[in-house]
Amino acid sequence: MQVVLLTEGSDLDSLSSAYALTLLEKDTYIYLPHSYSNSIKIALSFFKNKLNPKIIKNIDVKKLEKIFIVDTSSYEKIKQILNEANINKSIEITAIDHHKSFENFPKDIKKITVNYGACTTYFIKQIEEKNINIDKKDATILALGLYEDTGSFRYSNTTYEDIKALSFLVKKGIDFNILNEILSKRIDEKSLKVINELLENLDISYIENTKIAISKAFCNEYIPDISQYLNLVKEFSSQDALFILIISKNKITIIGRSNGKIDVASVLAVFGGGGHKNAAAATIKNADYEEIIDIIETLVLKQILKDRKVEDIAIKNFQVVEENTSLNNIRNLDEPFLFVVDKEGIFKGILFTKTVKNALKHKDIKNLTAKEFSIDDIIVFDANTPIYEVETKVFSSNQDIFPVLKDKKPIGYISKKSYIASLHISPFEEEKDIFKSRQRLFPKHYNLKHKVKKYFPENIIDIFLQLGNTAKKLNMKIYLVGGIVRDIILGRKNLDIDILVEGDAIKLAYEFAKENGFVFHKFEEFMTAQIKTKDNIKLDFATARKEIYEYPGAYPKVEKATLREDLFRRDFTINTLAIDITEENFGILLDYFYGYQDIRNKKIRVLHELSFIEDPIRIFRALRFAGRFGFKLGSHTEKLLKVAIQQNFIKVAPEGRINLELNLTFNEENVIEILFLMDEYKLLNHLIKYFVLNDFRKKVLEKIRDNILYFELIFNKKADKSIIYLLGLLYHLPLEIATEFLEKYYFEKAFKSFEEFYYLKDKINENLKNSEIYEYIKGITLETKIFLISYLPENLSKRILDILNKEKEKFITGKDLISLGLKPSPKFSKIQTEIFKKYLDNEIKDKKQALEYIKQKFL
Repeated sequence: MQVVLLTEGSDLDSLSSAYALTLLEKDTYIYLPHSYSNSIKIALSFFKNKLNPKIIKNIDVKKLEKIFIVDTSSYEKIKQILNEANINKSIEITAIDHHKSFENFPKDIKKITVNYGACTTYFIKQIEEKNINIDKKDATILALGLYEDTGSFRYSNTTYEDIKALSFLVKKGIDFNILNEILSKRIDEKSLKVINELLENLDISYIENTKIAISKAFCNEYIPDISQYLNLVKEFSSQDALFILIISKNKITIIGRSNGKIDVASVLAVFGGGGHKNAAAATIKNADYEEIIDIIETLVLKQILKDRKVEDIAIKNFQVVEENTSLNNIRNLDEPFLFVVDKEGIFKGILFTKTVKNALKHKDIKNLTAKEFSIDDIIVFDANTPIYEVETKVFSSNQDIFPVLKDKKPIGYISKKSYIASLHISPFEEEKDIFKSRQRLFPKHYNLKHKVKKYFPENIIDIFLQLGNTAKKLNMKIYLVGGIVRDIILGRKNLDIDILVEGDAIKLAYEFAKENGFVFHKFEEFMTAQIKTKDNIKLDFATARKEIYEYPGAYPKVEKATLREDLFRRDFTINTLAIDITEENFGILLDYFYGYQDIRNKKIRVLHELSFIEDPIRIFRALRFAGRFGFKLGSHTEKLLKVAIQQNFIKVAPEGRINLELNLTFNEENVIEILFLMDEYKLLNHLIKYFVLNDFRKKVLEKIRDNILYFELIFNKKADKSIIYLLGLLYHLPLEIATEFLEKYYFEKAFKSFEEFYYLKDKINENLKNSEIYEYIKGITLETKIFLISYLPENLSKRILDILNKEKEKFITGKDLISLGLKPSPKFSKIQTEIFKKYLDNEIKDKKQALEYIKQKFL
């Protein structure tokens, strides 16, 4: 017995080739995989009598003599079948294919490569040469393979031999009615949905007279037939090269098609794929589809551009400014940007004149120099860099101007726009409706649907879906925004749900609350609203808006805006992400400012150069986020933050907002890391007069964190963390200066603890008895106790903890006194205190001695 193995994803060319072998070879059968394409299913239904007797579901390894493999270049799929069926390795195997190579096939397999558009052509030639008699149905089955892999003879890989094979079958009587019916019926509803998604996501680039198209679609499982439908759609078949990504749960299937201008097989070989110059495929597990697209683009560009250099497309018209020039003295402000250079002309950064103009509005910063506002952590290209190497960097960066240097001196620049103008020429008129200049100029999209559904409880997902329907009725778009999106990506718990509305947030929230009987509140001045569900879930709604700062530290003026404008007003790129929660796009992340990339790279970046000056509170937030997440400041962001601190813009920040930021900091899990960052960047020095944080004080802060946790776990007492950390930051200063700070930033609640500590800090010492220490600490606040334990020498701290643990035990209770015959009275407290002090000083060792002492003295 001989068997032709068909693999998962096999198409009509595979089936026709296999059937031809059963006509050529006696005692030969077709083994179908567990799942196969819709085309094969339809063919099987039309030709039951012909095909069913030839098909086997199980391989009898005892009778097996030889194996044929047809129309596949993926040995991994074959290997899986061989292992499942326990087929002996000594069995003879012959592989016949019209794809480019058998590189991943074992050496002992006999390989036959045929240069035809369809693999079936090879077998039809043999049938004709051997004069094997075939009927009308045989001819129609064989014709299916020809039509499938030559794209109905429209593909550029179609050969003269393919047409000769068709001519032979026509003579034998192809039933064209059945042929057309099978070919037209093969597109089912599921496939049609994927094709529509591919059309919507189609991204066409026109590079050096070559049209390159890339698209993607998301589906739960791979559709084997999908590659065969591409030639049926003009927008796909008219491209010089087409790459399709089918993204399912755990894998990505890439399909490449070309008219010969691009070798798609060599592109997909990088991903372990196979095929020939005009048609290839690859399958990758657990990969990032955005990265795959970037790699494909680079490889295609490499083929097209070959020896061209960046200098060839650089714009040579630019202006420079010496780095030590003050803002007041900068000229050429009509230019959009200036290159900053040193005295020798060496490139030092780029300065946007918009930044200069805005900065000059603020009197305090006119004397700062170009160097302090220039961006130096940018991508630059050497003039001799091959063009194909820069595309991915250009379009994956949030940067728009890319200086071109020769010997470290600027000779020009490229921008995203100029790059497109140079290489991605406008498409033909009829393609305008589907052309996108480059996807990188638009927000990146990531499918987080499964992540979102896993993150939220089912009842909240239901609310989102209902809300999406309400928004659709009102012709509005809604998005999850802010910290919750960032935390979904990071996998951090957060149920502060902020919903951004492109439209009218108040109207949407009102309608949704009315539909569901939820509590509704509106805040018209801020264009916001809040609803509370019956499960007490709070949803905060805001209309997409932009903010205008009239002067540094001012509260912003608010007006309606687009989604992009709203996201641009936010503090850092990691907080500019939005997740669409409308039904048709549920779970799609929109990333305008490369925030997703910054989260993955653990970077904090501002969105523009005046960010910290317009709102100095962002200085606190930058360091708080950096400490919370273990992120680093981007180098340019760090530079801008330092300038804002050095120029003391903290002084114009509202004291109430500083109070809020400090309270938030003191309640962060990584509070110590944040405070150390504030010290490193000298923020605390500008905030607190005469502030110094030496190694001893750092250890005190670390002990505060440990002791707060200790008191929560052992004593079940929660302290006000802000008061204790304020003591940790200010205790070394005179009380008047500490009090001045507390008054200025509205920390009056800390007065009592500060007064207690300043009174006690020199009184509690090693020479005191435990009872004397107890007398000092018994009436003070919990916050003062925790700070004393953190501040005092270790031996004294241990004694205080021991005292507090013994106090917790309640050595003598009121019941004990009543059992001795004493009547309840204010005297009880005095007796208990006296006994407890003697217990602390080891004058009374146990309860028995204590009770005897009470009998003798009080009865």
